[in-house]
Amino acid sequence: MVAVCRANSDSGCRLIALTPSRIHEMGHFVDDEAPETEIVDHGCAFFNTSKTLSREERLHNADTYAIFAFENAFGKERVVKMFPLLR
Repeated sequence: MVAVCRANSDSGCRLIALTPSRIHEMGHFVDDEAPETEIVDHGCAFFNTSKTLSREERLHNADTYAIFAFENAFGKERVVKMFPLLR
């Protein structure tokens, strides 16, 4: 189970910056490693290599799922602050 939570001084969830990495790695863990469904590292949001991927590569890219989930939970503004090259 992966818990995505907002960071604040009252909670124990202060490792918000690690959330994309955890979701990224979870993608590798849950795939069944069959070539049709394997989740690999085609591109990386931090280095801005994910923008150049084809549709097929994006569907099998771990960072695609991590950034989608993080943006869904915390908003685009937060994603852009963490990964400015995604603008």
